[in-house]
Amino acid sequence: MAPTSTQDFDATVSAPISGVSSRLEAGIYVPTVAFFKNDEEVDVETTHKHALRLAGSGIKGIG
Repeated sequence: MAPTSTQDFDATVSAPISGVSSRLEAGIYVPTVAFFKNDEEVDVETTHKHALRLAGSGIKGIG
């Protein structure tokens, strides 16, 4: 079950250079991490699997 909130959510994102503004939808947005191999290269496969797991958990977005 996805977490929900009963509070009003007002997060307006503005980009002053372009004059574009948009409103984020209410929900939980989470950061993600990059996983690394022993040779310090990014482990793309593991990072991808982790992002998919997060996306399937009911969150609103990944940052």
